[in-house]
Amino acid sequence: MTLKKNITNKLLVQLIVLTFTISACQKSNDSFSLLSEESTFQQSSSFQPRKIDILWVIDNSGSMQTSQENLITNFNSFIQKFKSLNYDFHMAVTTTDAYLDTVDTGGSFRSYYCRAFSNKCSVLRDGPGRDMTSSLHSGFNVLDKNTSDLTAAFNLNAAQGTAGYGDERAFLSLKTTLSNTTNSSFLRPDAFLAVIIVSDEDDFSHDSMSPALESLANNGYLTDSRIHKVSDYVTYLDSITHSTSTMKNYAVSTISIQDETCRAALNTSFTGRKIGYRYMQLADLTGGSKASLCDDFGSSLELISNLVLTLTSSFKLNREPDPATIKVTVNNQIIIEDELNGWTYDGTNLTVNFHGNSIPAADSSISITFDPLTVK
Repeated sequence: MTLKKNITNKLLVQLIVLTFTISACQKSNDSFSLLSEESTFQQSSSFQPRKIDILWVIDNSGSMQTSQENLITNFNSFIQKFKSLNYDFHMAVTTTDAYLDTVDTGGSFRSYYCRAFSNKCSVLRDGPGRDMTSSLHSGFNVLDKNTSDLTAAFNLNAAQGTAGYGDERAFLSLKTTLSNTTNSSFLRPDAFLAVIIVSDEDDFSHDSMSPALESLANNGYLTDSRIHKVSDYVTYLDSITHSTSTMKNYAVSTISIQDETCRAALNTSFTGRKIGYRYMQLADLTGGSKASLCDDFGSSLELISNLVLTLTSSFKLNREPDPATIKVTVNNQIIIEDELNGWTYDGTNLTVNFHGNSIPAADSSISITFDPLTVK
């Protein structure tokens, strides 16, 4: 009896060993997935968007009255979202003749065109440079969300008039303005810089007071050896904003003349205008927006506003996600994937970007969940 029991037990052990051996040799059909990982972009349970510094470069030459009036009339189309979303912004105005501080070494032009600012053309403008009448000046060189009657203040700052120096050099002017230590409180190191150029000419930036390159026949200024390269200003803006090849901390947008049809239409009231070829090139190189002086100003300003807000409300994920698994909620409301009024994913920078009506307000609670592609 004992012998029979021992044999039975021995056979049972062998059967168990055989079963495990067979199982080990077979391929498994089981699949394993990574659990969803959550990235929550919050500060004290709330979202604080990037700071934004907005510099308007306004052409103040003799043909710009109507364009300045259109800008002022439609300003609310630009600023309403910044205010309603409670974004932290700085806003200031310079002009296309601010470069005189750099080029006019004798100072005779500066003393004439910029006497309202102690003969300094690159001081951020709170009103026109040649007229010292107090009612034409807001008293605020840098506007922000706490500025009393923001729209009225901007309207005075933007009304630069048409008595400025007529040789427009917007690129050199923005550089001269941003380099002026008097304006040091404007540009913040942790802010996104949005430059917006409004002009009915092109950029003629070069180093001397003369000649006026715009007078060269057949748009000869575009290939003249004396004119500054557009790429030089990309390099400059990259440097002062600490931008990299994958993360630009600025964009240059323009409202200018984009084609011959618009130029011809505007020249019926004032001749000599030019297509803004260099403005559009700088906008393309920096991811900015291009709008036409002949289009509806309200729509153009809203377009630029949405672009700036989109560029400053992007979120870098801490892992590379499976894009199909990304889910986004703002204040517990699901946001759809949509390039107009939702979110999109940029695989180059691992960022989720918000657009249109889905751009979150400050203090919003934002949650982004996804399945990561790889194991840590």
